[in-house]
Amino acid sequence: MILALCLAVLATSFISGILGMAGGMILMGILLALMPVSAAMVVHGTTQFASNGWRALLWRRHIDWRVFRGYAIGALVALAAFSALQLVLSRAMVLIVLGLTPFSVYLLPRNLQLNVDRRGHSGACGLICMAVQLLSGVSGPLLDTFFLSSALDRKAVVATKAAVQTLSHASRIAFFGVVLAGGADSLGQHHAEEGDARCVAERL
Repeated sequence: MILALCLAVLATSFISGILGMAGGMILMGILLALMPVSAAMVVHGTTQFASNGWRALLWRRHIDWRVFRGYAIGALVALAAFSALQLVLSRAMVLIVLGLTPFSVYLLPRNLQLNVDRRGHSGACGLICMAVQLLSGVSGPLLDTFFLSSALDRKAVVATKAAVQTLSHASRIAFFGVVLAGGADSLGQHHAEEGDARCVAERL
């Protein structure tokens, strides 16, 4: 299992390095096939946190902190909402959302697409991307579209994206770490446990 995980991380890192995309999504799919949802989210989040965190550290001088602050506010709102609702999808639902994520960029008309440069847009970007992260584990394709129309230069885009992704992955690790500590993997498990308890109560 550990060897398979190491090979998967290495292979998907090469894919990301060559294509600049897709590696994180492929790794998430592999992890979901090998382990429960919450464990997969924590492992995937840890690898992506290390990758993006190192990149953010190297490029820290180019981070646009205005965009980062707005994103952080939106991301924390999403995290608080998911925590309050204790919302964790089943493996099947996570895979569906994961498969739909690359196509989500086409859902909004061009005139309604967010631009992190605009006032308030970075907060909306953080809210949406954090929600997608907690639902599928991956929000990179969606995040990219929010930077396409910005006036940031290449270095600022790379650095700021790495910084906000580092925040998102750290938040995801914390969220699913709490879920794992509670001994439940998904809403399906919560519902199953509730159903079992109800059956026992009825028999008594």
